[in-house]
Amino acid sequence: MSTFLIKLYPVDRYFFGSETTFGPDNINYFVRSAYFPQQTTILGMLRYYLLLQNDLLDKNGAIKDEDAAGILIGKNSFDPADAQDFRIIQNISPVFISAPEGEYFAQSREHGFNYTEDEVTGEKKKELIQFKLRGFRNGSICHNKPVYYLDGLTAKSEIPELYVNARTGQTRFSDHKKELKSDPMNGFFISHEQVGIRIPDDETIKDPNKKKKGYYRQVGFTMLPEYSFAFYAEIDKKTGIRFESGMVRMGADQSWFRIEITQMQYQTS
Repeated sequence: MSTFLIKLYPVDRYFFGSETTFGPDNINYFVRSAYFPQQTTILGMLRYYLLLQNDLLDKNGAIKDEDAAGILIGKNSFDPADAQDFRIIQNISPVFISAPEGEYFAQSREHGFNYTEDEVTGEKKKELIQFKLRGFRNGSICHNKPVYYLDGLTAKSEIPELYVNARTGQTRFSDHKKELKSDPMNGFFISHEQVGIRIPDDETIKDPNKKKKGYYRQVGFTMLPEYSFAFYAEIDKKTGIRFESGMVRMGADQSWFRIEITQMQYQTS
């Protein structure tokens, strides 16, 4: 069994949807991409890329040899209700951000913004603080076990989306904003807004009070240069199986990503 580090560099703008992107009956006019691909998206991309690399897809993307494809990646798509076998794909890790200065992982919600007011000017300032877990004894009349709380967390606290560098501990935001310039907390996702595609009418909808589907505003992302999505995969790469760096499509708009594959030096049993 071999472990591979797989990096996905966006070539241009991308859009990752989810079950709630458009809402019931496509009522959402303003839709925003998720920052990260879902784990099922990563698995589907990896299965497709293995088929592509090993010449098991025709020019239209259809599988040429069902038996050979089943031996390589399994016969069935992902189903959370059923135990599945994806053959040479044994495990995939959660996705993280790979950057020149280290690896960033989604931060748990121990940081937040609190607002303070200047006693002289009355100006409100936003301060990033770390909430600390504390406890005190006899906090309940029912038992004498400690009651825990987050020191610093108030009803007005904002909980931002943060990422932490596994090497340095540096914390950063998600979104990259021009006004933050070289601020070390500036993020790495660059937003791009555009008019989305026209959503076709559904002739089965007879209710005249429902909104007619039409154009919508769509926000996708690119990333800073040299930044990428990354994950580890355990793959039973036997002799003759091709699995090399290249190009792959992914996401709701089938955007291009440069895929960089590095086999790790250690092996798993």
